[in-house]
Amino acid sequence: MAAPLAELKVLEVDAHHAKGTLGNMLFMVWRYETQTAAYVRARAILAELGQQFPAGVVLMQAIEPTASPPDAKTRAELPKLLDLAERYVRHSSILHEGTGFKAAAVRTITSAAYLMSRRRFPQQVFSSLSEAASWHALHPGGPSPNAVAITSAVRTLRERLAQQAPPG
Repeated sequence: MAAPLAELKVLEVDAHHAKGTLGNMLFMVWRYETQTAAYVRARAILAELGQQFPAGVVLMQAIEPTASPPDAKTRAELPKLLDLAERYVRHSSILHEGTGFKAAAVRTITSAAYLMSRRRFPQQVFSSLSEAASWHALHPGGPSPNAVAITSAVRTLRERLAQQAPPG
């Protein structure tokens, strides 16, 4: 008998971001500011998931077109998350579905940063939720939810973000 599908656990929602887990997968959706405190809390969640799922954790971040680049303090926090990820993560992605020059630049810069970081786990940048979900679902290196569940999780977190008032 197959194991029951995990349910999305919504962990945090504020005007700027939402976090949730679905089985061994951590989702972060960034809407406005990419905040330092949110990344610090993500490290704690990642470590907890790593203990819970020794076969591996999957990380997916969705950057909405309305999100601003992280400030210097937050950029300094990103390597700490990725260093911790070396211990637990089996594959990771960033999704940025925006269109136009700015969106393409975000994806290009992120891809270059991924390439230069030389992590042991595969990392990929996507412009389509369906492509990102399929990549995670089919990627070797530990169990992860199926593409339908991944897509649903991101959509649910986006819906929860949409219910939040914009920062004032």
